Amino acid sequence: MGMIGSHTVQKLYLKEWCKNGMMCALHERKKITPRINPDNLAKENDFYKLNELTEEDVRFIKQFVAEPNNLGLSALHNAVLKMFTEVFELKKKFDTSNILTTKCEKMFEKIIQETGEDFHTRIERVLEGFRCKMRTGNLSFYYDEEESVSFLHSVIVQLFRTWRAKNAVVESLEYSLLDENGDPAPPQAEAAFKERRAKTYNLLSHMAAINLSYLMHSKEVKLALLENDTVIPFITSDQPVVPMKDFNLELEDNEGNFSLELYYPLSPTKAMILSSGIHPLSQTKLEDNDIVMLNDIMAASSLRQIYSNNVDVLKRYQKKNIAVFASHGGSDLQAIIDGCVAGVIPATVCVVISNNSGSRALERAGSANIPAFHVSEKKFPKNYSEKIFEILQSHKADIVFLAGFLKKMPDKILREYEGRIFNIHPSLLPKFGGKGMFGINVHTAVLAAGETETGITIHRVTAEYDAGEILAQRRIPVLPGDTPETLAARVLEQEHIFLVEFFANL
Repeated sequence: MGMIGSHTVQKLYLKEWCKNGMMCALHERKKITPRINPDNLAKENDFYKLNELTEEDVRFIKQFVAEPNNLGLSALHNAVLKMFTEVFELKKKFDTSNILTTKCEKMFEKIIQETGEDFHTRIERVLEGFRCKMRTGNLSFYYDEEESVSFLHSVIVQLFRTWRAKNAVVESLEYSLLDENGDPAPPQAEAAFKERRAKTYNLLSHMAAINLSYLMHSKEVKLALLENDTVIPFITSDQPVVPMKDFNLELEDNEGNFSLELYYPLSPTKAMILSSGIHPLSQTKLEDNDIVMLNDIMAASSLRQIYSNNVDVLKRYQKKNIAVFASHGGSDLQAIIDGCVAGVIPATVCVVISNNSGSRALERAGSANIPAFHVSEKKFPKNYSEKIFEILQSHKADIVFLAGFLKKMPDKILREYEGRIFNIHPSLLPKFGGKGMFGINVHTAVLAAGETETGITIHRVTAEYDAGEILAQRRIPVLPGDTPETLAARVLEQEHIFLVEFFANL
């Protein structure tokens, strides 16, 4: 047995990002380790440990893993099924014959622990051979039928290790509210279904990988290499085979048209794309914006870790700490919190500050277990700005966002966080900005001026009200019959969407 008791990140693969045996890693989008040996990465016990399957489990697997286009893959399915189950059958024979000694028990446990890992290791070594060829520009293997299928299978096995592919498999296994006789299923049946789905995923994923790799071969999926001559390296992650668009197992439409795009970096300067047609990126010289786009896709698909040979490149994907200031309802704050929790915003709300002790924003922060403080000039007449600065520093705020904060930022905060303080304003600045222009006052002024459109502006904060650099705007029509209240409600609804989009791409 090759790997004993632990799943390890693909060391052969990651060596391409190493210099003198060391690479850079970003963990959980928070901590950057500038020098780390791949041998010390992501060890996880029991990652591929086999599960003993019942006859019902096997029927469940066969029910959901259908062969695509009658490609004759049942023998391969059965071989994988045998590999995953025969150790348990043998162990059962030993047990029923009363010859299962302690030594034998340990031997079986070792096999159960390591068989899945060893299987993946063998596949990884096959893939490394193909990666070596691709790094030298050699794609001749792809035109050999046997090697092409082997290559596609090794790539797709990597794909099915990712959370996106796992979700696709899980979503394809739809729970039926009716039992096999067409009668309503008992309430506990859905829970049993989900438990069996989780238990059998490793085996299901291997069978799905066989199906998809042979389907891709039959559809003559194109393989292309990408050369990166820019100063920005390709990054990679713990989920390196990445769907370039939404991925599900319904890859063919009703007319048999096949659609798939997979991206896989091979080194900081080389990558490959598998696609159902000729991919545009393979037909042009890659520019900085192309590399950033591909790196963004990789980062968004990562699970826990992102890797590079360049620390500065990883900083783009490091989660920012956002300090939010709000005076009243805090609905914009809630939108940011929800965006962070959903993973849409690569950041964390580290602290909330309000000048109003009765602010709903403070309640929202408390409900989300976010540190929250009431800080006002009345409460801290002698050290107001120092108190705010102390809170921001102690909570390691990277960015300050004013979400309906009606007080002017102290000069000290403007100096210390210059360029990193943002405000959202409910009009298309420079129109309807300045002192006194907040809340309902803005919408009343917009209607009084006979404007046909209004909007939202996000801008940097300076010493002058609403005069900082405009970073983003969204236009919203003024409708016939609008009142300040109806217009305010419609603008606020769009604010929540707009600011999440802004922070998602900041």
